[in-house]
Amino acid sequence: MKLFVAAFSAVSANIGCSIYPRGDIIGTNGEKFSDILQYQPLNFKKCTNPVENDRFAEGTTCEEISCYGRNSHVSGSNAVCQCDHSGLDCNWVQQENRAVSAVPTCPKGCKDNDIFNMWKCRKNFMWGDNKYMDNDGHGYFYPGERCKKVTCSAARQPKLMTGAALAAWKLKAADFYECVCDGDNCSWSGLNDDVVGGTAFNAGIDLTCAEWTSWENIGSCVFGKQVRMRDCLVDETFYEAKNGPAEDGRRGIAGYDCPGANKEKISC
Repeated sequence: MKLFVAAFSAVSANIGCSIYPRGDIIGTNGEKFSDILQYQPLNFKKCTNPVENDRFAEGTTCEEISCYGRNSHVSGSNAVCQCDHSGLDCNWVQQENRAVSAVPTCPKGCKDNDIFNMWKCRKNFMWGDNKYMDNDGHGYFYPGERCKKVTCSAARQPKLMTGAALAAWKLKAADFYECVCDGDNCSWSGLNDDVVGGTAFNAGIDLTCAEWTSWENIGSCVFGKQVRMRDCLVDETFYEAKNGPAEDGRRGIAGYDCPGANKEKISC
C-alpha cells in the first residue's frame, strides 16, 4: 500500500500542463477555456522540454503559445508551466506574472444563428465536423470553415412569396463563404469579389428574411390595459409601407414566418 501511494505521488507531482487547456482560466472570475482548443490545438514554440503524452513537464518554459492555423498571429509569450502543491492543478502562466494565464484567447469561430443557416459546408474540414458546441451552450462553425450556400432559417422563410421574389431568402455563392476572424471577432466573408459583389455575409448581403416590425399601440388605455400590434414583414425596406397590401407577397405569416404573436395586451 505504501509503495502504491509513493508511486501515485511521483506521478501526480509530474502531471504537468496539457496542450489542450480546459476548465477555469487562472486569474479570472470563473471564465473557462473555449472548447475550440480541443479541436484546433495550440502551437507551443521554443519550449525547454519535449511534449510527452500531450503534456509538458512542470517548470517547462515556452517562448510563445499561439492559436491554430491562420490565427497563429494571436499568441502569448514567455509562458511557464506552473503546478500547485498537489501537482494535479497545472496552468500555463506568464513568467512575469504567475497569477495570469499565458494561453491566448483564440477565436471561437462563427456563432450559429437562429436567423440564417449555412449549407454545403466542407465535410472534410476538422475531422468531418463543420461545427462544435462550446461550453457556453452555443454552436460555432470553426474558424476557416467554408460554405457554399446560405438561407433564412425555416422559421424565417417567407411562405407567401412567389416568382422571382421566392429566391430572395436564399443565396448561393459563386465561390464560397468563409468564417474569417479578426482577433476574437469572426464573421462570414467572401473569398473574392465574385461572391455577391464582394460583400461580407455579416455586412450587407441582401438576404431578406421575415422579421417583426416594432410594436405600435392601438387605441387608448382601457381599464389599465393597452392593445398593441406588430407586422411580420419580409423585407426591411418595406417596414415603412405599413399599409401595403398583404397580397404583394412581402408580408409573412404571424406565428409561422415570425415566431410569436402579432397582437397582445400590456399594462398601462
